[in-house]
Amino acid sequence: MMDLEDYIVRMPEFYKSVLETVHVSEDHPMYHQYVNDSIWKFMHGDSIVNLLSMHVELRGLNVLDIGAGVGGISTAFAKSGANVVATDVDTGYQRLSLVGYKEWGVHAHSLLCDGQKLPFKDGSFDVICCFNIFEHVPNVDLLFHEMARVLNSDGIVIGRADYKYDRTNIRKDPHYGLPLIILLPRFLRKIAVINLSKRSTTLDDFTWAKNFGEIRKRFHETGLDVYQFDGDFIAIQQHLPDTPDSSKLFLPLQLTVFGSGWYPYESWGSRCARWSQEVAELNIKQNRGVSKISFDIFSVERKKVNFQIGNTLITREVSRDWQNVLIDVPSNRKSNIKLFTSISKVDGDLRNLGVAVSNIQFFDK
Repeated sequence: MMDLEDYIVRMPEFYKSVLETVHVSEDHPMYHQYVNDSIWKFMHGDSIVNLLSMHVELRGLNVLDIGAGVGGISTAFAKSGANVVATDVDTGYQRLSLVGYKEWGVHAHSLLCDGQKLPFKDGSFDVICCFNIFEHVPNVDLLFHEMARVLNSDGIVIGRADYKYDRTNIRKDPHYGLPLIILLPRFLRKIAVINLSKRSTTLDDFTWAKNFGEIRKRFHETGLDVYQFDGDFIAIQQHLPDTPDSSKLFLPLQLTVFGSGWYPYESWGSRCARWSQEVAELNIKQNRGVSKISFDIFSVERKKVNFQIGNTLITREVSRDWQNVLIDVPSNRKSNIKLFTSISKVDGDLRNLGVAVSNIQFFDK
């Protein structure tokens, strides 16, 4: 199996093999941007899989990558041992992705398929990926319906969207490199792209999502809740599971419950954890039906931690052994649990660390 650095070096060579189908040439103003975006998909795919694998066992899960393109996201999941189906409507990108799967030594089932009508049974997939594809779908409502249909009840949708009112996209369209064009109606975009600037012989985009609020609304209409996640989003079914150990379903809540006062995720021993600063908050949305929250805490030295929940104060002594904390969640719609602790420095670490929090679980009423 090749490593990422080798693939990055060879990506321009691979990309040249499909220029006749992806509507660009080597002298196209956006050519290098397209190549860099393809490389980014492999790097971002690894980043996503590394984080998810800290919470969820990906080996053996069924993963659908809609609009897989060059196959960067699909490759990352395939390397983790997931069963991957990668779909796209472009034969050139499909051919390029197959080259990548072979080079990486992984298997992903590649299928020419329209996301508006997926040829899979209901509830077929544990994870659905949809990165930067919404504007390329003629009827995006059908796409959202199909994603909800083929997602199993404990599954997640993870993806990213380009937004119409994003300042970067307004200054320079991500597909054609033209200023302000993203704000125009489609028939004017077509004239500007094909007839005037001659940036492409076809117009590949249809309707752009205005912002994340529009994405949230579309997911909600199909019975899914969606959460922002470091530039991406994660969507899940709008219900709590029968048992509190469904890590796939709880993943978005685990990722979004951390409020202010936390450092980024990191591996700490065999766990994925976040370290607190001296004061940190956990936010729980009561309208999800959560009655209790459970998590493990750890400290590099013995210290006292105070948990403030409304007017209630809970004190715990924390040491170098992971220990569990179980807290009743108040009945108001959104509860903030504040952690107050002393801080310490770890050798070679410039941060002021409080306690590490891991293994968050939620219990419904």
